[in-house]
Amino acid sequence: MKKLYYSIGEVSKILNVEQHILRYWEKEFTLLKTKKNRAGNRVYSTEDLEFLKLIKVLLEEKKLSIRHINQLFEIYKSKSEIIRNSDNILKGFQMNSKTTKAPKTNEKVSSIIDIDEEKKNKIKVLFDEIMNILNQD
Repeated sequence: MKKLYYSIGEVSKILNVEQHILRYWEKEFTLLKTKKNRAGNRVYSTEDLEFLKLIKVLLEEKKLSIRHINQLFEIYKSKSEIIRNSDNILKGFQMNSKTTKAPKTNEKVSSIIDIDEEKKNKIKVLFDEIMNILNQD
């Protein structure tokens, strides 16, 4: 049975990150708005937990900076929209292990994700920035 709310200690154990990191992420990611219970302790919803899992993957596995993640999140209207699209977000950052160069084919992302032209352009600019960073090594 899933819980409605989790304490910071529980979330810390689930994600295997220190509590101070969670408090830091709360300051850095404006969409992460944790509530406090009557005792003043942070409580995380299931949605917050899913959002934090995505943040952790983007930071640790995909090696994105907080600034780039925030820019990516600006494309979406809400935290729940980001969570709904998390699979597509992560697919966008899958790289071939032998190379960090951009793929040569120009696949239609719009066929996978239903987004408008403005969002497509923002994603392209962000992706280009990320590729430039990865290719600097």
